Amino acid sequence: MKQKFSKTSFLYSDYFNFMLGLRGPSSNHASSNLMNSTSPCCPSVYDGGVLMFCSANSSSCTMPDTHIFFDPFHPTQLANFMYAIGCFQERKICHVDQRF
Repeated sequence: MKQKFSKTSFLYSDYFNFMLGLRGPSSNHASSNLMNSTSPCCPSVYDGGVLMFCSANSSSCTMPDTHIFFDPFHPTQLANFMYAIGCFQERKICHVDQRF
């Protein structure tokens, strides 16, 4: 693979553990203690055996940047921004994988 893509770098990131880190004490400049780490901004609704996520009739929170997740699966813009800063600016989360 290295020969075929000789001018390509592969970036390794542990996104899962980064997101877990947002739930606890943090040294990030935007402290995770200010964020709602236990419930999404747009909560899921259980409706007769069907799990609905943030439909047109759902009511989401007024300040999504106070939450880590917008819905049960998708991070908010602030959580993604904090990841991008840690990965690409501070270079604490991501690194180039030298195996390839």
